[in-house]
Amino acid sequence: MTRKQPNSWRSLNRRLNAMTEDEVKAALVAEIDGERRVTVVERLHQRFSALRATRERLELMKEIQRETAEPIPNP
Repeated sequence: MTRKQPNSWRSLNRRLNAMTEDEVKAALVAEIDGERRVTVVERLHQRFSALRATRERLELMKEIQRETAEPIPNP
């Protein structure tokens, strides 16, 4: 993992918005394997879920745009 496990609520909140989906996932796994603080796990999971949902939504929209950009075959 490239980032340290957060050692306080303040440091977590300071860094969380700048972290990528992979970094948040790594921090979540490290917290579960390490100190197992419920509030930290919940917050990391919230952020991870939000980042994942945003990525998946963008992927879906790109798929829709790609499909609608293709010509419709004649029957």
